[in-house]
Amino acid sequence: RKRPAETVNTEISGKRVRKATQDAPEWVKQYKTYLLENIEDEQWARCIDLWFKFEVECQKPGTGNTRFSSLSKRPVTIVKWFKSKSLVDPKVPDVGQYASEWIEWWKEVQPKERREGPWATGESGNTTPSFEWMKKPGNSPGGLIAMVVGLRWWAKAENTEVGWGEAVATLSACL
Repeated sequence: RKRPAETVNTEISGKRVRKATQDAPEWVKQYKTYLLENIEDEQWARCIDLWFKFEVECQKPGTGNTRFSSLSKRPVTIVKWFKSKSLVDPKVPDVGQYASEWIEWWKEVQPKERREGPWATGESGNTTPSFEWMKKPGNSPGGLIAMVVGLRWWAKAENTEVGWGEAVATLSACL
């Protein structure tokens, strides 16, 4: 069985790009620009495109705006950053430590059956069904954007429990 990333076309092209961009709330456009700034990584760009499509889809009537229920391990840096309302990377003194905190938060928001191991992705490699719970739209430290923004901040960290590229791939799989 193929992994979700291999079976799903994540490209947006032509008229669909223009339509999605037109339909996107201003905050989504601003965050997309911020998230792509100074990170030259194709996998990251695909992840951000998937997040962008997700947020645009969530603006349609009937879509609820919910938050993560597990927030006790969310890095404090994320909360402070959202309160500042500034699209500028915070000063993170120990990026490796921050990455570990982000990973612990990631584990906390996983369904019970996926909380074991360093990355809590299960053995099958099929992450999509388990991630339906995670699709939390909105511009708040309790929404999916917090997970995406938080991941951006440790792009250059080294010697972390889980590599940044692996984290990007796993987050992309949920989208």
